[in-house]
Amino acid sequence: MQRAAIDATRTIAILSTLYLEKAFPQPEWAAAFAQDPTSAQRKLIPVRAEDCHPPGLLAQIIYIDVFNCEETEAQQRLLSAVTEGRMKPAQRPRFPGKVPERLVPNHVPFPGVPTINPQLVSSTSSLTISVTPWQRRQLEARRETLLPEWRLRSQKLKQLRTALAIATDPSTKFQLEQQIQAEEAHLTQLATELDTFE
Repeated sequence: MQRAAIDATRTIAILSTLYLEKAFPQPEWAAAFAQDPTSAQRKLIPVRAEDCHPPGLLAQIIYIDVFNCEETEAQQRLLSAVTEGRMKPAQRPRFPGKVPERLVPNHVPFPGVPTINPQLVSSTSSLTISVTPWQRRQLEARRETLLPEWRLRSQKLKQLRTALAIATDPSTKFQLEQQIQAEEAHLTQLATELDTFE
C-alpha cells in the first residue's frame, strides 16, 4: 500500500457503508487527497457503490455514482472520470445566440395528484377499458415502487444543479452536466410511465 500510494496515478475509493466505517481505508485515500487537495489532477476519485453519505473531506469531493445505473452507463461514468487531458465535450457547444426553448413533455402531472387529460377522455369516451382486480393491484404496486425513485431522482437533480452553479473547474462542470442530462432523461422516462398509470 505504501508503494501504491507513492506510485499510483490515481486512487479510486469505492465508497460503501462498510468502507466508511473501517479505519484502514482512511489513510489510503487521505494520502491521495494530500497530493492533490484541489482535485485539479483527479488523484482521488471516490466512487459510490451504494447509497451512502461520505463524511468530512470526502463529502466535498465530487464522487461518481454507479449503484443507480446500468452497467454500460457505470462504465462510461468511470471512464470519463479517469480520462487524461482536458475534458472535452463529446458534442459541439451550441452557438451563443438565441436561447432554444427547453423541450418538456406536454403533460407531466404531479405524481401525487391524479389528473385526467381532457383530450384523452374525449378521444376514448366510446371505449371501455376493463382491468381485473389482480391487474389493478399490479399497476398500483408498480406505481408505488416508481414514486420513491422519482422523488429521489428529483432531489438528486436539484443537488446536481446546485453543485453545477458553484463549480469552477471545467472538468467538474462537464461531469456534473453529464450527470444532470442522465438524471433528466431518467426523470422524463419515470414521469411518462407514472402518467400512464394516472
